[in-house]
Amino acid sequence: MGVNVISVLMLVALIVLFAWLTQRAWAVRNAVLKWIGVVLAGLVTGLLTLVTIVAVIGFIKLYTPANNPVASIQSRKTRTRSRGVKSWRISVRPAMRRRTARRWTAGSTIIWGRLAHCIRRT
Repeated sequence: MGVNVISVLMLVALIVLFAWLTQRAWAVRNAVLKWIGVVLAGLVTGLLTLVTIVAVIGFIKLYTPANNPVASIQSRKTRTRSRGVKSWRISVRPAMRRRTARRWTAGSTIIWGRLAHCIRRT
């Protein structure tokens, strides 16, 4: 935010500088130089003023906190959800055991049961 404040202050300083140059050009006695200087310095002053106004409005919108309230979400607590980890059930193990019981040893069935307990959820 500090860099933004410094940049706006630099823009204001440039506006003051070109406004002073416009005033100095108005005091010139030669008509051609007078109007060329007034028009050019005046256009730059107006452009810098517009840029500064848009930048200040943008910074105000950027740093103003949004008024977006958090939506209220309701959740039903069921018995399985309130138990946490114990709500995980082994549903794959019996089906897999029926299909592949002949190929597995007892140790691999125990390992599969533990994996199924960690992976599947009903």
